[in-house]
Formats: sequence, C-alpha cells, structure tokens
Amino acid sequence: MARIFIDDSIDNSLIDGLILSDAYIAPIRGKALNCNFRLNQKIGHQDWLENIKNRFDSLNIRSTIYKSIRNNSTFGFHFYDCLYAQNHKLFTIMRERWYLDGEKIVPDDLKLTPLVLADWICGDGSTGWTKLNLASNILFHTESFSHIDILKLIKLLKELDFSPWIRCRNTCKGEIIGLSRSHEVKKLLQGIDKFIPPYFKYKIKIPVGLSRSEA
Repeated sequence: MARIFIDDSIDNSLIDGLILSDAYIAPIRGKALNCNFRLNQKIGHQDWLENIKNRFDSLNIRSTIYKSIRNNSTFGFHFYDCLYAQNHKLFTIMRERWYLDGEKIVPDDLKLTPLVLADWICGDGSTGWTKLNLASNILFHTESFSHIDILKLIKLLKELDFSPWIRCRNTCKGEIIGLSRSHEVKKLLQGIDKFIPPYFKYKIKIPVGLSRSEA
C-alpha cells in the first residue's frame, strides 16, 4: 500500500527539497516527544542556512546555525556549518514520510515544486560543462537512494515535461539523474531562479549555450 502522509497545516515543499538533498531527520530518542532536523553544509553556504532558518521561524520552529564545526574521520578532518532545528511534530511527520526502516526513501506524495527543485539543486545538484566550457546538463546526486526511488524521481521529472536519464557512478556505488537537453536545462534553471540564494547563483546564472567568460 502506498504511504501517504498529509498535514493540511503545513506546506511540505518547505521541507521536502531539503530532505531530498542533504538534510537529515533524526529519529525520536530518549525522552524526546518528536524528531529533530539537521543540515550540514561546507563553510560558505551560510546564506542558504539563513534562508532555511527564516522558513523555520515562519513556522515557529526554533533553529540555530552552528559555525565551523570540526568533523574528524579516517580521511582526516574538515570544518562545516550546521543548521539544527529542535524537536518538532513537523519533523516527526517528515520522518514518517521520508524514512522506512531507517533508510531514506522518496515518499509517494512528493511534488517537485520550484522550491523543492531549487533546494534539491542547492544541496545535491551540479551543472555540467563541456570541454568547450559550455553549460550542458544538470546532475542530481541521488546515490543514496535505491533504484526504485530513483525511478520515482524520474517519473516526477517526466511529469514536468523533462527527459531525465540515469547513470551509474564509476567512482562509487549508486546512480545519478541527469538532464542534458539544452532547452530543458534552461527551463528548469529559469524556473527556480527566485528560490536560489546568492551563494548558489553560479549554478543557474550562466545562460545555457554560453561560456562562463561570455556570461
């Protein structure tokens, strides 16, 4: 049976694109009554985090941006900024929609609105370039999703009159989604322009078919 979760008091698009990309909703732990939200970004993306914090403020959700957090790993260490939002029933609902047995999935009621697409590109998208330095495609890094969930995303993009393709990554496990028809790339980038924060404008401001030096 399809998993459909609806809360008429919220607009899912305010959160969906974030979870589709880099955000994580933690399960309820300890004595907490609800889930919390976390979004890590490399230093320099603070304007996007501020934008998201403003969304949460509008929903009366308390959130905080923590700067220059050190992350240690077997490969060394790096620093990142983090937006953390407190336990809230909205995140509990989103956890139910977006996770199954602890793994992130694509919910059956997902809608790819311009805001969702913008957040998806900010978090997990990139613009490809040809050897002639021309804007050529958009890549969505969907490696963390199962093939079944990627097919759901493909279907949603096709419903918006795009012609997406799937490619396996050579360097790691998983698959990515791409758009490479120039008029479709241009259509998508122009459609999400107003939702892209200043730091990420480089991803969409180069007109398709023009080199960086010509734009």
